[in-house]
Amino acid sequence: MHPKYLVESSFGALKALGLHLNVKQNDLTRRLRLLGHSFGGGAALQFAAAVDAERIVLIARFQRTWRW
Repeated sequence: MHPKYLVESSFGALKALGLHLNVKQNDLTRRLRLLGHSFGGGAALQFAAAVDAERIVLIARFQRTWRW
């Protein structure tokens, strides 16, 4: 996965889902809500901007390294 191709991959997944469900892409994205976790948060955020998602939830765990 490369950040440059995240939106392209997301549209590919959306197309595959539409074909599988026999549903048009417009119907799938009409009230789109996205959930992105960790690296997928970046993908979800970029995709949300490209499809005008209704809502998006981003979850990322940040670990702080303590130095004494």
